[in-house]
Formats: sequence, C-alpha cells, structure tokens
Amino acid sequence: MEAINRRRFIGGTLIGMTGAGLTDRWAAAQTHASGASSMSKVQPSSFLDALRADGPAPDRADKMQLYGRFIGRWEMDVVAPGEGGATHTGKGEIHFGWALEGRAVQDVWITPPRGWTLGPVKQYYTSQIGRARGADIVQEGTDGSGAEVRWSFTDITAGSFHWTAERSADGGARWHRVVEFFARRVAA
Repeated sequence: MEAINRRRFIGGTLIGMTGAGLTDRWAAAQTHASGASSMSKVQPSSFLDALRADGPAPDRADKMQLYGRFIGRWEMDVVAPGEGGATHTGKGEIHFGWALEGRAVQDVWITPPRGWTLGPVKQYYTSQIGRARGADIVQEGTDGSGAEVRWSFTDITAGSFHWTAERSADGGARWHRVVEFFARRVAA
C-alpha cells in the first residue's frame, strides 16, 4: 500500500494529510457528470465539518489502516541532536483523526505542547511517499533544498511508537538523524 503524505511544519506544529486514493477522489470531484464541479453542490456548515470524518471510507478501510491505527491522542518525548554532540529534549503532543469522508488520516504534531512558550516561527514542507516496510512505515521524499528525507515509524504497538526523521545531503549515501519522537497513546 502506498500513500501520498504531504506535510508542512509551521511554528512547532507539523500538519499532515495522508490518504489512499485522494488524487482519484479529487479528479472525480472536479469532473461532475453534468459538467459542473461537484464542489459547488456541497455546502458544508464549516471547515471542520468538511474536514472531519467518523471513520474510514468503507471502500478503502483496509488500506487506511496503515495510518488509521494511530487514530487518537498521543504524547511524546522529543530528542534532537545539537551542535558539538549536545542533545536537546522536549515534550509534545500528536493528534490523528479521520478526514475527508474517511479517505485520509489527518495528523497534527505539536512541539512544544500547547500552553508552552514558542520561539520564532519556522516553516518546513516536504512531499513524501509512505509505505509499509515489514512492521514499520517508511516515508521517503525530498525537502525544499532537494535533500533526501526519510521519516520512519518503528516499534509500533497499540500504545506506542518510535518516529525518526533523517536527512541525506549526498543522495542517500549517509543519513543524519534530525529528530526522534517516542510517542505514547493517551486516548483512542
């Protein structure tokens, strides 16, 4: 199973959308049988109503479990290597939920947790393809500078997972760990 995973990091919050068949759904919505966009016929009461879903779409529920198993609220410990061998640590929170009529999983990663003071805002964007690799999930792509990036979910259980972000500036010959998160489920 392959999933497109687009992510933007804004001011300590990582917002992502992962979906099976999202591009097919988008194309279908743009070409209505009558020739008019079906988007003009849908009048959601709010942005959140349009985004949120109660569960996976029945026609792809099995494929959605690659990321759907994370649905719920999580807390995390953050470990990032710093200059000169120093290690920086922190806390954070993660929220996964069904979105877009159950055809996507929306995730929001917040570090530091809400209520903590946040420094200067930075943006980070990457487009990746996520795939199951044995019991793990590995997402690969490039960042805005063209460097290769690899994000991995490992040690996945119903109550925890380990997530790492790595970057390679030399075409994948050497990988540098950027950050790792140790997540624990708080609520389903």
